[in-house]
Amino acid sequence: MFGDLLSGARLAVLTTAGFVRDLIPAAPAARAAGVPIAVDLQTIEDADDAYSQPWLAAASVVFCSAERLTASPADTAAALLSRYPARIVLIGMGGDGCLLATRDRPPRHLPARAPHGVLDTTGAGDALCAGFLHYWLASGDPDAAARRATVVAGCAVGSAGTDVHISAGHIDDLLRASG
Repeated sequence: MFGDLLSGARLAVLTTAGFVRDLIPAAPAARAAGVPIAVDLQTIEDADDAYSQPWLAAASVVFCSAERLTASPADTAAALLSRYPARIVLIGMGGDGCLLATRDRPPRHLPARAPHGVLDTTGAGDALCAGFLHYWLASGDPDAAARRATVVAGCAVGSAGTDVHISAGHIDDLLRASG
């Protein structure tokens, strides 16, 4: 069924919930179809995280939080890029922003942005991930996508709860206003 769903898809996003593990063997079909796989590992300690191994072996784009990392985000990103097929690693660092690492350039730190202040950080990492994927699919440029994603996450922390609706137009306005 997963293979059938890939037809016409531009991206497959796999959660690390246990029941998704059965979809991992279809990853070569996604690669053959030119469909990148993105995974958000949430809070891992390092590139050797045993539970995450199947997803890491399949993913083109890897997200995680720096919250529990035992090494620096840059060292963790380098380890992920050297050991697995991922082309892009984005590590959320809370109030410190995020780290973007790609195979073709050194890692880049992007500062956090909270244009509406900070009220509730619930869902900020998910907003960073979703914002990145949205803008990366639209532009193909991971750097531009990460810049916009930090604003998406920053808007998410400016509201209580996770029922935040952020439009692309609002993100554009905020980016124009900040120069």
